[in-house]
Amino acid sequence: MAVTMREIAGAQGVSIATVSRVLSGSEDSVSEEVRRSIMQTAERLGYQPRRKIGRTVAFLIDTELFNLSSLFYTNIISAAEKEAAVRRYVFQFSAIPRGEVPLDRLHLRFNDLAGVVIVGTYDRDFLLRLRSQRIPVILVDYAVPTEDIDAILVDNVDGIMRAAKHLAELGHRRVAYISGTIDSLSSQERRHGFDLARAAYGLLEEPDLVEECPESMSGGFEAMQRILGRRGVQRPTAVIAYNDMVAIGAMDAIKQQGLVIPEEMSIVGFDDISLSAEVMPPLTTVQVPKELMGRLAVETLFQAIAGRSHFTRKILLPTRLVVRESTAAPKRK
Repeated sequence: MAVTMREIAGAQGVSIATVSRVLSGSEDSVSEEVRRSIMQTAERLGYQPRRKIGRTVAFLIDTELFNLSSLFYTNIISAAEKEAAVRRYVFQFSAIPRGEVPLDRLHLRFNDLAGVVIVGTYDRDFLLRLRSQRIPVILVDYAVPTEDIDAILVDNVDGIMRAAKHLAELGHRRVAYISGTIDSLSSQERRHGFDLARAAYGLLEEPDLVEECPESMSGGFEAMQRILGRRGVQRPTAVIAYNDMVAIGAMDAIKQQGLVIPEEMSIVGFDDISLSAEVMPPLTTVQVPKELMGRLAVETLFQAIAGRSHFTRKILLPTRLVVRESTAAPKRK
């Protein structure tokens, strides 16, 4: 038998009207503690409200992540917005601070939400609130372990291995790797791809050839400086960077040392942002299908809205190596 609001109200010792306001998203007069307790009780009892499908698709992204990688995410956002518009839904974009999702500042009308696309942030209470109203959620470019949430992902391991194979085929063996901060899933996967590539393609395995840095041009510049500045350590003939912004920063550090790219050092990026084709020399990089990610996120969301999805999907998209002028065979001594 279906659980009713009366049963939730009885379990919580509150009025049915209070439960109704919370579960409908119109709970401005209810304290945060009471709201959270009601949502948790509703989930525990298995409450299933009648789903009124709204007309808004919300796109939420971590502010810090967007500021660091706006050239990457802009294409995803644009494709998602276009797909929502084709279906005649309102598209609402919000950049939110890292950590807890500030529900009171998002200005989301929960009773008008068709679904939510989330990038780079996770808040258990926020997801609980969405689930209590059966609002579909899609994650982009990351997934949450142990949570049954649909996600659109990139094959990061294969992408890095493609970059390493390209360098190995050119004759490079002493290849450095500049990683992003290891707390992100994509950083972990790309680092794992580099470890696999070293074993697969005979690249030298030396701790001095790996650096971690913030995912920005300044981070790449400083990480490359550390690699090149190590005394008594033979410098690499090539470097793979976590993303294009890191690679472009590393290129500046290489040039500052008086080295010529690619004659004296090759470099490969990841993402294929628009800027990668405009730097000198143009950057060889791993292309991520950004527009496809945005479109698939909304398509998958609408499949869930229509009830055509009965299991959690993790869609893994392939990458492609784009060879430009920043890579060449190592200089013979």
